[in-house]
Amino acid sequence: MKMLVLDVNPPITSNQLNILLFQIKDLIMTNSKLLNPIYQVVRKWNKSSSVGHVFIARSSDLTMYTDYVNNYEHALKTYHICMRSAEFRDVIARIQQAQERRSLELTDLLITPIQRIPRYPLLLRELLKYTDSDHDDYPNIQKAIESMDKIAQIINQRKKESEHLYEFEVLKQKLLNVPFVC
Repeated sequence: MKMLVLDVNPPITSNQLNILLFQIKDLIMTNSKLLNPIYQVVRKWNKSSSVGHVFIARSSDLTMYTDYVNNYEHALKTYHICMRSAEFRDVIARIQQAQERRSLELTDLLITPIQRIPRYPLLLRELLKYTDSDHDDYPNIQKAIESMDKIAQIINQRKKESEHLYEFEVLKQKLLNVPFVC
């Protein structure tokens, strides 16, 4: 892997960087807590192996995606503002050139965590299709699907609440900036 040296004067502010990389470390840690036990099961896979319990045990951790989802539009706006800077565009280009394989655009990477949650129930439904109904993991996979669906619903509901709150704040701001007339 090629090393990339960035300039001492960053092309974006630390606030912009925090918006773009909002909760990335937490998301990585949460996904590691889900992936590592699954990896251990898959490594030693046999007919009696099961993974449903892992999804059930870790499902409540995934609600932390709500904050990331709610920040996504803000991150996109920030990205587009940053892209106005030739220095930022140059840094992005150098990062992409330093990649040994074809790299994704930053906007593609920003949406990836949001796309992850809906994929879990799909993956589990596919696993359920290939699991015998008398297998010990069958009921756990069913429960995991229910659990992942609930997480997706919670995230969607909180996103809607966040959007309504934002709309309310925009309206409030407009009303405060308009002179009051009786």
